Amino acid sequence: MKIIILCLVTILTTINLTAQDYTFNLVDSIRIEYDSNIFFYDSVNEDYFFSYSYSDNSIIKYNLENKTLHSELVRKGRGPGETLIINDISLGSNGTLHILDMNQAKILLKDDKFNTLSEFIIKAPLQMIGVIPIENDIYVHIPSEKLTGSIFNKVDLSTEPAKLIPLAAKDDIPDKLTRNNMGNLFENMGRYTVMNKSIYFMSKYSPSIKVYDITNNSVKEYEFDSDVQEMEQEAYITEDGSRISLPPQKADIVGENIFVHPNDENIVFINAYGRTEVRSYYRDVFYVFDISKNEIIGEIDLDIEVDNISVYGNRLYVGKKVKNDEPYTVYIYEL
Repeated sequence: MKIIILCLVTILTTINLTAQDYTFNLVDSIRIEYDSNIFFYDSVNEDYFFSYSYSDNSIIKYNLENKTLHSELVRKGRGPGETLIINDISLGSNGTLHILDMNQAKILLKDDKFNTLSEFIIKAPLQMIGVIPIENDIYVHIPSEKLTGSIFNKVDLSTEPAKLIPLAAKDDIPDKLTRNNMGNLFENMGRYTVMNKSIYFMSKYSPSIKVYDITNNSVKEYEFDSDVQEMEQEAYITEDGSRISLPPQKADIVGENIFVHPNDENIVFINAYGRTEVRSYYRDVFYVFDISKNEIIGEIDLDIEVDNISVYGNRLYVGKKVKNDEPYTVYIYEL
């Protein structure tokens, strides 16, 4: 374990960023000297925020009270408590850290001292890219509706290996799944967030937000921009004829981050970049989208290029995109 001291910069002046009745008040910023990328999407609570590193298979914990950083390696391997690679992490409501290893279809559960609580293997037809704890259940993100009928699936732990139960499933599941009929996986890449037992999913390459209602097992779709050119899809064909998905060559809008106002489930904050005939989108702006009206009602300019975000309670944590060798900075706002 290594311990690194953080430099905490407290903002003494209040900065108010307002779009109609929605305000971000900057209260703190934290500068982090660390020699790896920082990923902390949906992994913050009142005491810590967590990150992970692809390069050395480690989990990083930031103590928000004493401003220290702990980095601990997760053993590489296929044995108990081991991962081949860390693909995603997320914090449950009880503070349990969920670690996803998509190469093994494995999820590890650890406490805030990195002790392994449990682990399980999932019988999944394709690599999973996201883990989502909601109350006492666990959901996973799979980037193809052709595989199980939904891109979001509940993990059923009553069987071994655990199986997946699709949320708001469709009926067009191929009898025999191959690389050539699973569709372009990049169509279902994007960011998601959880609010009141609903998963809000923003597509990365189109202006679409889908709200998956877990209670009613239903899904509704909204579009925050109506004048978007159809993206060009590409694929790579291997020597044996298999089709490998590639990201679009061109897309008018690229979605980056999304969260829901903690006191209003109809207000969704969108962070994206690109340009359409309707508006231009910038990396330093959050666009306020009212799904009850199906329109953007305002915007909040943070004046920093947004990298990762996480929300806990009424606090928004925003990581700034790093340029050159500058330290990674996390800005903390009261909503």
